[in-house]
Amino acid sequence: MKHLLLLLCTASALFLTSCLNTDTPDSYRVVEGVVLHNGAPVTDAGVHIRNHFDPGGFVDGENNAVKIQFETSIPEYFIGELYRYQTSEPFATFFSDSLTVGEYTLTVPDSLLSNGIFAYTIRTERSQGVSSLVVINKPDSLLPGTRPFTNTTAEGEFALSPIPIGFGDSFQSEQRGSFEITDSLEFIITAGDSIFATQKVEVKPNTDNFFEIAGN
Repeated sequence: MKHLLLLLCTASALFLTSCLNTDTPDSYRVVEGVVLHNGAPVTDAGVHIRNHFDPGGFVDGENNAVKIQFETSIPEYFIGELYRYQTSEPFATFFSDSLTVGEYTLTVPDSLLSNGIFAYTIRTERSQGVSSLVVINKPDSLLPGTRPFTNTTAEGEFALSPIPIGFGDSFQSEQRGSFEITDSLEFIITAGDSIFATQKVEVKPNTDNFFEIAGN
């Protein structure tokens, strides 16, 4: 097992250390699906997820504010970046500005945080600063207006990489203790400011998975 200790600063969300599962032969392929309404494809729908934890099941309503506290002893230009779990490129820069000597608290904009496992970094242009993993589990009602995992195409289709979902990986947090992300998954589909559909599925390893999600 490969252990990553990334908890280096304080915040108010559920922060994690990760234990990547390298002992299992299971591998997960791209999770694909289509969103339909009365048999017709739904274009540009937001595809959100909810992880299933063992123990814990499907959890929502946890404290999801991400407030990062840090201190700098010299004036510097700082950059805050947000990543999906196990990805190498940030999908958003949530802070970039010069700071003087002192203590600071940065808040990641709520609109950038859908559900799932995220990593952030606070760094300067010259060096890596602090980083951490955080799990976000919002109630369904708070997902519209946040950045989804992906959006459906003109054909209503979507594809999710299994890597940032974290199937089979184990985590440790002070609040929750040890838990694993299972291969059960809930899709929450948004359209505009509303929830269009929800569906719980099981993503099977070592095979293709394609799910048809129909709205009300």
